[in-house]
Amino acid sequence: MGNRFISCGLRVGLICATVALGSLRGTAGAQPDVTTPPPCSPDGPLVKVADLPEASGLAMSRRVLGRLWAHNDSGEPILYALDTKGVVTAACG
Repeated sequence: MGNRFISCGLRVGLICATVALGSLRGTAGAQPDVTTPPPCSPDGPLVKVADLPEASGLAMSRRVLGRLWAHNDSGEPILYALDTKGVVTAACG
């Protein structure tokens, strides 16, 4: 299951990089600044997840609308399913 999760994360990263680079085509002769990431801001209130104080990754589910997958940064490797409000709906590990 770990390889599948990593593979999904890599695909998401490649898609984001492709979209970002595609948007730069319209700038004649300008070199992209690869050291500065695009701005990121929350789209709603920030939520603390008690079971997940340090998340190493976050991905949208491709099968279930509104499900997010996250994994912890330390301790036992656990994969968490969250809803869009940050509530843990399942954990496996």
